[in-house]
Amino acid sequence: AVIYSPDLFLHYGQPCDQCSGDRYLQCSIGFCACPIHSFYNGLICENQFYHGHSCSTPDSCRGELGLQCIIGTCQCSLGKVWTGNNCTAR
Repeated sequence: AVIYSPDLFLHYGQPCDQCSGDRYLQCSIGFCACPIHSFYNGLICENQFYHGHSCSTPDSCRGELGLQCIIGTCQCSLGKVWTGNNCTAR
C-alpha cells in the first residue's frame, strides 16, 4: 500500500509549471489537478467512490458511471438504477 501525505499535493491548484513531472498531480486547463477518477479532498487526491459509498462533495463519486453524491451517499440520480456497473434508466 502507498501512504499519501499532504506534502505530496502542495502544488494542487497552482500553475502547471509547478507540477511538471509530478507523480501525484497532472496539468489540467493550466493548473495542477488530481488525476482522472480521483478528487481533491482538501488535503490529498483520493480515488472517487463507487455506488453506496459515503461522500461529501459532488466530485467524490464516479460521475462517468452516472453516480452523484446525494444525501451523503454515491447513488444514481432520480429515475436511474445501479446495475452493478453503472446507472441506467429504469
